[in-house]
Amino acid sequence: MDLGKLANKELSLNVARDLLGRGEPLVVRVERILSVEEIEASLLVDALRTPAGTKVAIRQAPGVTGRNSLATVVTGSDKVSPSRVGDVVAFSAAYEENGIALVGHASAREHDGLEGPTQVMTAMARASQSRSTKKGASQYLTITDGSAALLAATVDQVVATLREAATRKWPGGNAGLIMRDVQGNAFEFFLGYDSDENYLADELRHHGTLENGKLELIPAWRVPMGRDQLMREIDPRKGETKAHSGSVTRMFEHETLRGKQGFVPCLIVTGDEDEWSFGARTGKRHRVIAGVQPIMGRVPVAADRLPSAVRKYGGHPNSILSLHDDATMERLASARAARRPEKPREERAAPQAPGREEREEERPRNRGIPQGFRLGR
Repeated sequence: MDLGKLANKELSLNVARDLLGRGEPLVVRVERILSVEEIEASLLVDALRTPAGTKVAIRQAPGVTGRNSLATVVTGSDKVSPSRVGDVVAFSAAYEENGIALVGHASAREHDGLEGPTQVMTAMARASQSRSTKKGASQYLTITDGSAALLAATVDQVVATLREAATRKWPGGNAGLIMRDVQGNAFEFFLGYDSDENYLADELRHHGTLENGKLELIPAWRVPMGRDQLMREIDPRKGETKAHSGSVTRMFEHETLRGKQGFVPCLIVTGDEDEWSFGARTGKRHRVIAGVQPIMGRVPVAADRLPSAVRKYGGHPNSILSLHDDATMERLASARAARRPEKPREERAAPQAPGREEREEERPRNRGIPQGFRLGR
């Protein structure tokens, strides 16, 4: 046994772990698969001091293994669907060495396991804490469109804005509003999760909310995390019945938020999947977050400091930037379906989506300062 070689290998692994720990997220589109351990890809977001649109070589960092490693993402397995040329992949961390990007685990991506139209977008988003109950594991992502914020002087204007948000095809989930009064206090309302538009209108009139000035409205959507994404956060078998901050939730937390979650710029992959409850399919399909990765290292900000077209708070009011048009989504969905093997009849997976009576997230208290971001084309 060569103890010197073993010591050097351990040192190399420790260095790689340290560099990944200080690295930054990487969002790319796969251009070529060179081998199991290397791909060529184009950057979709500025990273590693390199502008979006640049083609880069990507390899797996030493010591990174498992179902979300580059090798598994490229080749697939009995439980992991492969990504193909043209797919978008986000890695949780990366660092540069000799002109090559060395990456950690894939955290959000397009792949052959996604069924139906799938959208890739960037937006300011906030993850809730997660929970596992007898019904299943659950976690939610709140997505906002700060650039579409407006001021409402009447209850009818509030209801009209809520209805408009509900007509949007993407992101899906429960449409709602983040509302901020003249003092800057923020409160949130989501159709189907809190109640309906009539309830909101009655509450606004009963409390005289608009009598003291106009109300700022930021369109928002509350979307459940998909089954694969949930596995990054929580193991349902551990029975985390209380609100739980796993590895995903912690990316949306900061000491300034005092244990609550805030909004950060994110790369989001969203689409539809079978709904599960109590360990079995319900027969319904619903919109979910297939993957989410915060990008650009911003400090999470609370709802009352979220930049918008009305209040910028020193930042940039971000819109929801979608990567695919309808025709592209249909074409990619057809290609994935043609490659996908037939499902086995008996398929078990981690259930999710508790009902309203099993809410896991508290309404956030709001602090922080954001900055703008963009999606490179």
